[in-house]
Amino acid sequence: MDRLPRLALAAALTALVLTGGETGSSPGASAATTTVDEVTYAFGSDRTEVVVSWRGAATTLFWGPDDSYGSQVTATPSAITPVDIVGPFSEARLSGLSAGTTYHFKIGPDGVDRVLHTAPSNAQDFTAVVIADTEATICRTYQSQMFGLVAAIDADFLVHHGDLAIANECGEPAVHQFFLDMEATLANGAAFQPMWGNHEYGNPTADAPRGTPRDTLANYKGRVAMPNAQTVPNDKATQISHPGCGQETNSRTNTCMGEDWGWFRAGRVLFIGYPEPEPGAIADWQKKADVLMADAQQNDTVDFVVTYGHRPVASSTSYTPPTGWVTAFDALAAKYSPTARTDGKYVVSFAGHRHTLEVFANRKGVTQVVNGGGGQGLIKFGATVSGSTWRQKHLGFSTLRYSASQRTLTLNVICGPAHPAQVGTCTPGSALYTRTFSAT
Repeated sequence: MDRLPRLALAAALTALVLTGGETGSSPGASAATTTVDEVTYAFGSDRTEVVVSWRGAATTLFWGPDDSYGSQVTATPSAITPVDIVGPFSEARLSGLSAGTTYHFKIGPDGVDRVLHTAPSNAQDFTAVVIADTEATICRTYQSQMFGLVAAIDADFLVHHGDLAIANECGEPAVHQFFLDMEATLANGAAFQPMWGNHEYGNPTADAPRGTPRDTLANYKGRVAMPNAQTVPNDKATQISHPGCGQETNSRTNTCMGEDWGWFRAGRVLFIGYPEPEPGAIADWQKKADVLMADAQQNDTVDFVVTYGHRPVASSTSYTPPTGWVTAFDALAAKYSPTARTDGKYVVSFAGHRHTLEVFANRKGVTQVVNGGGGQGLIKFGATVSGSTWRQKHLGFSTLRYSASQRTLTLNVICGPAHPAQVGTCTPGSALYTRTFSAT
């Protein structure tokens, strides 16, 4: 896929982030800001759509195959309103695009030129970064290095599976800063595909700055679109605490209903997110994921199925999976993994939550990766849980590289920055663990 020079564009956008955005007032202004910042985009319902999200008063997005644009669309206010900082927050859905294609866009007539890439077509290679348990750069001294390692991958998209900013520990400004961090980290035009973790609605910790409120999913659901968005059973109109919102603004109705998990296609790979352990959520997800996997199993244009979410099935860190987790994931693996059937396509699942790197290489045929070293910290290992085949107490993240010509999917666990609590050393950016899956 075509690229602008990544480092030059990243440097330009980093400068914009450091100076407060493209135009206008500071992020902390009491009135609606004219600054355009927090610019990210996510894949839409299929590979012909993307949804661009941003903060700022500009409402017109200009787009086209090059920087002469040629088309424009008027944004709509985000259906969910973040409450941590003044907006407005907007999104623009671009439809009728070509898969695996680079487009230019700018926000407002005087906006900076940016690029986006629609989801890769069946015939294209791609690289994805998979990460979880990060923090904003104002929270950890090494987080800037971590995001620098992510940017250097030059990925087509980033899958983040929960605990993004840790604002309930770092302080409310961390949410805004995290989305500024993502704007700079993904300045090569990579899509941002998150799922939610427990810290997206966490109570303030004992170490949080005085006055830090409980975080709310409105701050995250309101900043990025979820492809093929699904709603868990208890995310109802009357649910004003997670997975809903409203209690933080004294609303009597849910202000962030929906967008609890979703799924998308990239190349010949189906990615299925999974939700937090709300009442009935995992059983409901299992039924819907079963339908998606069954369809993928019969679809000749799908080679692999990948799941990603926050809570793991297993970890060697004195951890007990949520009720129903083992049953749901093992049942799907028993139907769709390469062990269950010679043409099985469900090959890998990513989880975070436990701040370590660990691989369970063959849990009923699925490789379960605990990918929780994104920068929040580290948790010590206990006794090795049965089935664990590799582990390291170190910061890090993962990549997935798909080869269309070879029809292979290669997992790499990547060494991150040094951390005082780590065990063992590695070169940041180097591969610590590799496994390649081949389509039958």
